[in-house]
Amino acid sequence: RVRTLTALLKADLRIKYYGNDSPILDNNPLGISLDSWVVMQKAEVKLGKSKFYAGATYTHFTTDVSFDTIANRPIISEILKRLNVNSTISAIKPAVTYDSRDNAFTPTRGLNAQISLNYSAEWLGSSDDFSTLNTDFFAYLPVTSRLNSAWRFQGSYLLGDAPFYAYPFIELRGIAALRYQGDNTLVSETEWSYNVYKRWSLLGFFGGGKAFKDFSDFGSDEWAYTVGTGFRYKIARLLGVNMGTDFAWGNGKDFAFYIVFGTSWL
Repeated sequence: RVRTLTALLKADLRIKYYGNDSPILDNNPLGISLDSWVVMQKAEVKLGKSKFYAGATYTHFTTDVSFDTIANRPIISEILKRLNVNSTISAIKPAVTYDSRDNAFTPTRGLNAQISLNYSAEWLGSSDDFSTLNTDFFAYLPVTSRLNSAWRFQGSYLLGDAPFYAYPFIELRGIAALRYQGDNTLVSETEWSYNVYKRWSLLGFFGGGKAFKDFSDFGSDEWAYTVGTGFRYKIARLLGVNMGTDFAWGNGKDFAFYIVFGTSWL
């Protein structure tokens, strides 16, 4: 009836920043390091005998930002204004969730839908006042005893002015993190898996999304798309947990592989 998650992380992140539609950095991304600490506490309660849960998450993210300088390439001061040297996000995220999945790690049947608002404010200790509305929907539909399908639809909508790394971005296998950022993002993806022999399964997936400033600009912004394949091995049969590797290609040019425990969609 009560589900909790507690996390304490020390993260040294190395990313490429594409400038959030900056024509200068779009093809020449800037290398950035985020020396960070993360504290997170999540709790949600089941509502009666239903499959609905209500709860909230508190996140405290503090980071020191440093960026590369490249010889013979000027960096425009406008871009640097968005790269805060020190930044803190202190946010509360209330959420309502519907969860009918048959397994939390590797679901094969059921729905998982959530609407949440991540609220970051100076009175909470944050460097900036902003909010992000998130709509998440995942469906797991078995087709036959061996063939399973999964569907994902997600949207993020920024309210206010966030640090550059906190802007919504397209999260798809095969697409670099922060490659496509905007005030709003919409993503859809489907994944199909087939049990070929005992504990072994093969899968394929494809998806697409857009990052855009306003819905009026949706038609003119670039699509991001991905396609990939992979395999799974049921590493814990009693718990129904799969583990394996995915191989993905993004926009026909970028390649990445992933070690996956459970579902690819956290």
